[in-house]
Amino acid sequence: FGSCILFRRAKMADGTSMELDAAEACALRASRAELAKQYAGMELQVETLQQEVVRLTNEAQSEKEMRMGAQLKLLQKEVQVSELLSRVSSCEQGCQAAQQEVENLRRQLAEKEARLLFWKTSSRLEDAAQEEQLQKTREL
Repeated sequence: FGSCILFRRAKMADGTSMELDAAEACALRASRAELAKQYAGMELQVETLQQEVVRLTNEAQSEKEMRMGAQLKLLQKEVQVSELLSRVSSCEQGCQAAQQEVENLRRQLAEKEARLLFWKTSSRLEDAAQEEQLQKTREL
C-alpha cells in the first residue's frame, strides 16, 4: 500500500471544518487542552480578583465610616469649644462688670471717708471754738 495517513475532520471555532492528519489532530487537542487549562487559570484569577475587590470595598467602607465618625467627633468637639469660648467671654464680661462695680464702691467709700474726716475735723473745730467761747464767757 503506500503510506497511509490518517485524516480526521475537525470543526473549527468559526463553524468551518477541515481535515487534519493524526499529528495535527493531536497537536490541536493538546492546544485545546492547554487553552482550557489557561482559561481555568484565568477564571480562578478573575474570581480571586473579584474577592479582593469585595474585601477592599468593605475595608474602604469601613475606613469611610471611621473617618465619618472621627469627623463627627471633631465637629462635636468644635461645638464644645465654641460653647466654652462663649461661656468664657460671658465670664470675662461679668468679671469686668464686677471689677467696675468694685471700683465704683471704692470711689464711693473714699468719698464718704473724706466727708467723714471733714465732718470730724469740722466738728472738732466747732467744739474747740465753742469751748473757747465758753471759756471766754466764764472769764468775764
